[in-house]
Amino acid sequence: MRAIGWVLLLLALMAPESAPAQTVPANPDAVAVIIGNRTYHQPGVPAVEFAHNDAAAMRRHAIEKLGIRETNVIDLRDATLGRLRGTFGTESSERGTLANFVKAGRSDVLVFYSGHGVPGLGDRRSYLLPSDGDPNLAESTAYELDLLYRNLEKIKARSVTVILDTCFSGQTPKGWLIRSVSAIIPEPRLPIPPAGLTVLAASGPDQMASWDEGAKQGLFTRHLLAALGGAADRSPHGNGDGLVTLGEAKSYLDEEMTHAARRLNRAQKATLHGASGVVLAALSPSPAVSPPPRQNPDVALEPLDKGYVVKEREGARVREQPDVRSKQVATLKMGEAVHVLGKVKGEEWVLVERGGKTLGYMAQGLLQDAEEWRRQQAAVVPPAPPAPALPVQPAVGVYPGGVAAGTVFRDCAECPEMVVVPAGSFTMGSPSGEADRNADEGPQRVVTFARPFSVGKYEVTRGQYAAFVRDTNRGSGDGCIVWAGMKWEKEASRSWRDPGFPQDDRHPVACVSWNDAKAYAEWLGRKTGKVYRLLSEAEWEYAARAGTGTARYWGDDQDNAEGCGYANLSDLTRADAHNLTKAKTNIFMCQDGHVHTAPAGSFRENGFGLQDTLGNVWEWVEDCWHDSYAGAPSDGSAWIAGGNCGQRILRGGSCYSLPGYLRSAIRDRYVTGLRSNDAGFRVARTH
Repeated sequence: MRAIGWVLLLLALMAPESAPAQTVPANPDAVAVIIGNRTYHQPGVPAVEFAHNDAAAMRRHAIEKLGIRETNVIDLRDATLGRLRGTFGTESSERGTLANFVKAGRSDVLVFYSGHGVPGLGDRRSYLLPSDGDPNLAESTAYELDLLYRNLEKIKARSVTVILDTCFSGQTPKGWLIRSVSAIIPEPRLPIPPAGLTVLAASGPDQMASWDEGAKQGLFTRHLLAALGGAADRSPHGNGDGLVTLGEAKSYLDEEMTHAARRLNRAQKATLHGASGVVLAALSPSPAVSPPPRQNPDVALEPLDKGYVVKEREGARVREQPDVRSKQVATLKMGEAVHVLGKVKGEEWVLVERGGKTLGYMAQGLLQDAEEWRRQQAAVVPPAPPAPALPVQPAVGVYPGGVAAGTVFRDCAECPEMVVVPAGSFTMGSPSGEADRNADEGPQRVVTFARPFSVGKYEVTRGQYAAFVRDTNRGSGDGCIVWAGMKWEKEASRSWRDPGFPQDDRHPVACVSWNDAKAYAEWLGRKTGKVYRLLSEAEWEYAARAGTGTARYWGDDQDNAEGCGYANLSDLTRADAHNLTKAKTNIFMCQDGHVHTAPAGSFRENGFGLQDTLGNVWEWVEDCWHDSYAGAPSDGSAWIAGGNCGQRILRGGSCYSLPGYLRSAIRDRYVTGLRSNDAGFRVARTH
């Protein structure tokens, strides 16, 4: 296991108000266990007043700031011994809920515990006290810390980080937990974590973990979040490089938290295990960490207005001045893009900017021409099936505040899960030689997106649409067009609630018009205070292709044999159910297991992390209908000037689509009020 754990991704909830909001890329395979034990059943055991607050803050942080899937957060409040054993395993087996969630070698695991800890009176070991535990019988009624470490090591996660806002001395701000028969309470033996685990604990073995009454949090949790939010990276604790290391966090906690405890007339010093250089938080560049450098008027620049990409595998340093001894102001990773403003005359240094903000100077040899980089990326040959790697445009730029391409987030519990799609360029439309090509798919043209934007990871689901209907009382209309065996016809009894085939809340909503989709996006904007909308047609194709130039994002698939692992389409499953022809040219010669729509996310992601961009349901987009791309915008915006705006465009095909209609370039259109049981939508968000 690598030593860098989930705390690598943590940013503070308690960051200074003047600092811009920070976010980090999501880790979709990561798992968090959040435990808040406030109330205890045994008489005389005081409540841990703010344990639920600490756990709620960490859970909210994990979902809203880190983009962890809600289904990957194991949330325990007032956990019993049975729940702890069921989550982390027992002495005989590490198999528990957590182990079942973990993908070996791929999942980063974060364990957070706020509650009582106690020593064993007989064995002097350290125990987490469950809500039904007896502090005087820890060996038989509590969960041993050493067992937790052993079982975490066995699950073979990519990394494990444990954060413990507790102490094991038996003391609390309200008195002793243990009714000892002697005047001497045994000092517990704290186990040494295995190599590969990063552990941050609130106090030493003989100390008490204090509360911050004003903040209504544990003193340790409050200061740790502040440290990881950037406070530990600033002088005198850190070097201001945008990375919070374990050593910097320890320096901050030793100074700030320990001093805060001293003012409460208590002794408390955090205990941290791991190499001092281990990175706990990677902060996005911001004025609070590295202010943009002032251009030195003495530095003569030769004009050079061009895009480049970092090619150095180990990353590249950006400096305040064109000198290796100058202050480092940023670090860029391989594949990150910058815009070069000019070259230092007579030197191999260039002045670079990103996202409209001047960063500083870089050695030119660390950069590669962006167009050359893209050609090389596109030329990468994916490995053999069943899961070919897809060439993807490099993630270009970040939003103000540091939202990086690839970030996964959700603005509310009922909101769609969103993915940040990188800025970049692509060729829109189909080439003249593509099989089943239609004339309205050209002429091909290059479209450039100057900024990233966010796209729904899945099509809007029936459950998400139901929340909109509950809030707005929107009607279902006067029927829906359905496939009636041999032809499409309108049935007055059909609607999104009953599109003519079984669905649950995980399926994409169908039988919705363009007008319905627009109203949903506007409602989502009002609900969240964010700018939600339908995708433009160019945004849709760019997101669906995800860096590919083939007919489908998994390849051309000329034999129509590979699509069932990637999309819900017209295949042998549907042919068998409806007695359709099995001619190779008419259907996909595979089985996807679904006759009608499939639950969102049932098939593989494309290179941008999006699912179901082809198949399942057609997707409404913003643009008015034009019968070619002649005169279309090249900046990715929706084309709503001219054309037929009584008809709007749909993209992507559906579960009923034959091979010719299941391509990245395919286009269709309906009138804005029409509802069909093969049509739905996904949303975009502007930042």
